Amino acid sequence: MGIGHEDTKEIDALREALVNLLIHSDHFSPMKPRIRVFTNRIEFENPGKLPRTVEELMKTDETLPRNPVLAKFFRLAKLCESAGYGFDKMLQWKKQTGNEVLFETSIDKTKFTFMLDTTKTIGEESGTENNQKTVEKILAAIHNNPNITQKELVDITGLTRRGVEWNILQLKNNDIIRRDGADKGGKWVIIKTD
Repeated sequence: MGIGHEDTKEIDALREALVNLLIHSDHFSPMKPRIRVFTNRIEFENPGKLPRTVEELMKTDETLPRNPVLAKFFRLAKLCESAGYGFDKMLQWKKQTGNEVLFETSIDKTKFTFMLDTTKTIGEESGTENNQKTVEKILAAIHNNPNITQKELVDITGLTRRGVEWNILQLKNNDIIRRDGADKGGKWVIIKTD
């Protein structure tokens, strides 16, 4: 996702979804747990139905892990709680991003979907004009201040930090900009403009 070592509520929500995927997967099913990333959502899908309805699980603080040994391991690693507060952590996604979290469960699988804000990333064909304007803002900001920080780019572009990091990576991969020097104290160099 391009987020560094920050420990944000967004990351907590995704980490909790991953832990839930592993703790609650039915490993006897021919279906395998999987994570799929799309332009507009991230899906965590695993075999096995939830032990209760989503509404019941949100109201209670008890947990019924399908794989208690894995649950104990994650508790020891401080990646999950002893009681089931997972839904609360996953719901932080909506509070932090403004995007929905969808929970689905059926007889054979469970899926948690974290919706993404598609207006704040480059690469979608429907937003090519907006994407170009974002790139132009970033390049203009770098031209005006080669020592500009990602935080300053967040303020200028209105993107999330993840959005700025993704755009910077795309510009670097396309040999449009490069970084000279260290992350702190270095500067941006524009190699080419189109």
